[in-house]
Amino acid sequence: MIIHRVSRNDPCPCGSKKKYKRCCLENDQMHNIIPTVAFMPGKSGSTKFTEKMVQDLIDTQLNWKQPQYKTTAEHLFAQMTGVYDWKYITEAVFLWHSYVNDTEPVIRKEGAFAAAIEYYIAQEYTHNQITQSHLAEKYDVSSGTISQRFQQVIEYMEVVDYGNRNEIEENNPLARLPITEQDLMQVQQLFEGTSNHAASKIKTASFIDRLMNEPAAANQTKMTSKEEAQACLYDAWKESDIETRTELAKKALALYPNSADAYTILAKASTQVEEALELYLKGMHVAEQELGAASFELNTGHFWGIVSTRPYMRAKIGYAQMCHQLGHMREAIMHYEHMLTLNHSDNQGVRYLLLTAYLSTKQTYKAEQLLQQYKDDDCANMNFNRMLIHFERQGITKQLTSLWKDAAAQNPHVAAYLTGDKKIPRKTPEFMGYGDDSEAIHYVQGHIHLWNLQPDLIKWVTRKLK
Repeated sequence: MIIHRVSRNDPCPCGSKKKYKRCCLENDQMHNIIPTVAFMPGKSGSTKFTEKMVQDLIDTQLNWKQPQYKTTAEHLFAQMTGVYDWKYITEAVFLWHSYVNDTEPVIRKEGAFAAAIEYYIAQEYTHNQITQSHLAEKYDVSSGTISQRFQQVIEYMEVVDYGNRNEIEENNPLARLPITEQDLMQVQQLFEGTSNHAASKIKTASFIDRLMNEPAAANQTKMTSKEEAQACLYDAWKESDIETRTELAKKALALYPNSADAYTILAKASTQVEEALELYLKGMHVAEQELGAASFELNTGHFWGIVSTRPYMRAKIGYAQMCHQLGHMREAIMHYEHMLTLNHSDNQGVRYLLLTAYLSTKQTYKAEQLLQQYKDDDCANMNFNRMLIHFERQGITKQLTSLWKDAAAQNPHVAAYLTGDKKIPRKTPEFMGYGDDSEAIHYVQGHIHLWNLQPDLIKWVTRKLK
């Protein structure tokens, strides 16, 4: 028998056959009641969830945008197996899939996000005694990293109201809809243009019900030209054919000239750097007009969590990267820094671009500050750049040896490319995983010019490999 604290999505213990949140939750909260129920193996609805079902969910039922997202799901599955009921492991997998499907985070260490998802499940359901320190040891990450990733997940769920949007159906646990940015945009629009929060919540709940139960019905209302243009752009992002994607972007601009994502799509398709720069800049400007100054003031710090800001952030990172490529480093750095101010969680991985820019312009003090700001980020980019900075400022020391051991342990493939033992490929891998060869290639391609400025450091690394 397992004693389980009743969750908002569980059947109400009063026997009404309604979900707890739709029955006695409010009354229990008023009287500070925390109900529990006993699950008997073979008699609980939770036993309908099996290991095979969850494994099949990860392998075949869910589409993963990147291999690292699926790898993290498998890691989460392995770590939670034997500790949690399969119902909650299923919930964890769905939560992770929804999160990455919408936010597309950069995965540097799979354990960080996996630990954050488990921590959420532990707090929400039966294992609320599990601590971040315990999970840090279990997943081989720091407590600070878990806290940071957990906060990102919480911010995401606050936007989408995950508890209402994603419910495991007792009779068909695979009948879930993945949350996409398009869904979030539609939900956000329900809150715009009205000061009546209660009325907006009612409209949102109605939309979510239709989205869950009648997916097509959620899109049957007549769209404005702006909404129709944005729908074209979401189709364009999904399109693999460049010509088709470009045509959809042009169609969006014809429908609504201030479609920032259209300029970003056209910029990505351009083969001319200067042309791409102008397109990104145009996208930034129209996005600024659409958002208004108040949005920047109100949402600074968690910008990416507001769906309507993302076209601006996509155009901005594109523009900054083009400036970087053209050697306009001061302007590139200004935009990178602004993006981190707008969005501390850095869903787009701007910190890695900024760190490279700092090192390229000999701003080692700022580079050190950035590394300290993201001190729990344990990836090749951060680890090997720590070595570069330390060597430049202090030379060969015991601390450099310690930094080398950490960097080589995290990714043993980088050093061979730095020393010339392996030839650096011209083609950049489409995806990269934590600690693998693809991560090494990504790092070395963007930093070999900096290492070549430190031949004594390369010789030192070569000796370490012998």
